[in-house]
Amino acid sequence: MARSILAADAELRTWLIEQRSEFRRLMAATLLEDSAELAEAGFGECSKGVDPLLAGEPVRIRRYELPDGHPMAGGSPTDALELGADDVIRPV
Repeated sequence: MARSILAADAELRTWLIEQRSEFRRLMAATLLEDSAELAEAGFGECSKGVDPLLAGEPVRIRRYELPDGHPMAGGSPTDALELGADDVIRPV
Protein backbone atom coordinates (compact mmCIF):
# COMPACT_ATOMS: atom_id res chain seq x y z
CA MET A 1 0.00 0.00 0.00
CA ALA A 2 1.31 3.45 -0.92
CA ARG A 3 2.04 5.87 1.91
CA SER A 4 2.58 9.57 2.10
CA ILE A 5 6.30 10.41 2.24
CA LEU A 6 7.13 12.88 5.02
CA ALA A 7 3.59 14.30 4.74
CA ALA A 8 4.59 15.86 1.39
CA ASP A 9 1.44 14.55 -0.28
CA ALA A 10 -0.86 16.24 2.24
CA GLU A 11 0.02 19.70 0.94
CA LEU A 12 0.43 18.70 -2.69
CA ARG A 13 -3.24 19.06 -3.62
CA THR A 14 -3.36 22.58 -2.20
CA TRP A 15 -0.12 23.49 -3.96
CA LEU A 16 -1.38 22.12 -7.30
CA ILE A 17 -4.66 24.03 -6.91
CA GLU A 18 -2.73 27.26 -6.35
CA GLN A 19 -0.38 26.66 -9.29
CA ARG A 20 -3.04 25.58 -11.76
CA SER A 21 -5.47 28.32 -10.68
CA GLU A 22 -2.79 30.97 -11.21
CA PHE A 23 -2.00 29.56 -14.66
CA ARG A 24 -5.73 29.56 -15.50
CA ARG A 25 -6.01 33.20 -14.40
CA LEU A 26 -2.97 34.24 -16.44
CA MET A 27 -4.15 32.32 -19.50
CA ALA A 28 -7.61 33.88 -19.40
CA ALA A 29 -6.18 37.37 -18.90
CA THR A 30 -3.79 36.92 -21.82
CA LEU A 31 -6.48 35.55 -24.11
CA LEU A 32 -8.84 38.36 -23.12
CA GLU A 33 -6.49 40.70 -24.96
CA ASP A 34 -7.68 38.98 -28.16
CA SER A 35 -11.33 38.32 -27.34
CA ALA A 36 -13.75 37.45 -24.55
CA GLU A 37 -14.63 34.22 -26.35
CA LEU A 38 -11.02 33.06 -26.37
CA ALA A 39 -10.63 33.99 -22.69
CA GLU A 40 -13.75 31.99 -21.81
CA ALA A 41 -12.56 28.99 -23.82
CA GLY A 42 -9.11 29.14 -22.24
CA PHE A 43 -10.57 29.41 -18.76
CA GLY A 44 -12.78 26.39 -19.47
CA GLU A 45 -9.89 24.31 -20.74
CA CYS A 46 -7.66 25.22 -17.80
CA SER A 47 -10.50 24.44 -15.40
CA LYS A 48 -10.23 20.80 -16.44
CA GLY A 49 -7.00 20.71 -14.44
CA VAL A 50 -8.35 22.64 -11.46
CA ASP A 51 -11.90 21.36 -10.90
CA PRO A 52 -11.01 17.72 -10.11
CA LEU A 53 -8.44 18.93 -7.58
CA LEU A 54 -11.02 21.17 -5.91
CA ALA A 55 -13.49 18.27 -5.82
CA GLY A 56 -10.95 16.01 -4.11
CA GLU A 57 -10.92 13.58 -7.04
CA PRO A 58 -7.90 11.58 -8.20
CA VAL A 59 -5.80 13.47 -10.75
CA ARG A 60 -2.95 12.53 -13.03
CA ILE A 61 0.11 14.72 -13.00
CA ARG A 62 3.61 14.58 -14.43
CA ARG A 63 6.66 14.50 -12.23
CA TYR A 64 7.76 17.94 -13.50
CA GLU A 65 4.64 19.41 -11.86
CA LEU A 66 5.85 18.50 -8.37
CA PRO A 67 7.20 21.33 -6.24
CA ASP A 68 10.93 21.65 -5.72
CA GLY A 69 12.06 19.45 -2.86
CA HIS A 70 9.17 16.97 -3.09
CA PRO A 71 10.48 13.48 -2.26
CA MET A 72 9.22 12.11 -5.60
CA ALA A 73 10.60 14.98 -7.71
CA GLY A 74 13.58 12.91 -8.93
CA GLY A 75 13.41 10.72 -12.00
CA SER A 76 12.17 11.44 -15.49
CA PRO A 77 10.22 14.71 -15.56
CA THR A 78 7.52 13.18 -17.77
CA ASP A 79 6.77 10.19 -15.51
CA ALA A 80 3.02 9.87 -14.95
CA LEU A 81 1.82 10.00 -11.35
CA GLU A 82 -1.60 10.00 -9.74
CA LEU A 83 -2.64 12.00 -6.72
CA GLY A 84 -5.41 9.87 -5.28
CA ALA A 85 -8.58 11.01 -3.56
CA ASP A 86 -6.76 10.02 -0.37
CA ASP A 87 -4.05 12.59 -1.24
CA VAL A 88 -1.40 9.90 -1.65
CA ILE A 89 0.75 10.13 -4.78
CA ARG A 90 1.45 6.94 -6.72
CA PRO A 91 3.27 6.07 -9.92
CA VAL A 92 0.92 5.20 -12.78
